[in-house]
Amino acid sequence: MRIARITRGVRRAPGATSVRDIIVPMPSMPVPTMTLPASRTTAAPEAPALRGRRVRALALDLGTMALASLLASAVAVAWLLLRTEAGATDPGPGDSAIAFALALSALPAWYALAALDVAEAAATPGQRRAG
Repeated sequence: MRIARITRGVRRAPGATSVRDIIVPMPSMPVPTMTLPASRTTAAPEAPALRGRRVRALALDLGTMALASLLASAVAVAWLLLRTEAGATDPGPGDSAIAFALALSALPAWYALAALDVAEAAATPGQRRAG
């Protein structure tokens, strides 16, 4: 009786003898096809210039990020030298933690500033400078 309630409204295959032979009607679904527009199939004549701008923008972004990281590391080293009397004493755990935080703060700060630039101008700082 339970099988009859479950299978109500479905068809059985000709000669079906068990529940495994039940055919559940499935709606036909169209198969999506993908075609590329003509502009995507051939390379644009300005592609090398565009690639050069992208490489220049990436180099500017990476250079700015590396410079920010280098400056933050220099500030951290200066902090440690200040707190240890130019290396005469060992730094305390608090001083080491502050120097570590200073050294690692550059990358999130750079990312936050780049995200603001992307939100405002739809371009990273390197992309804006590269044109």
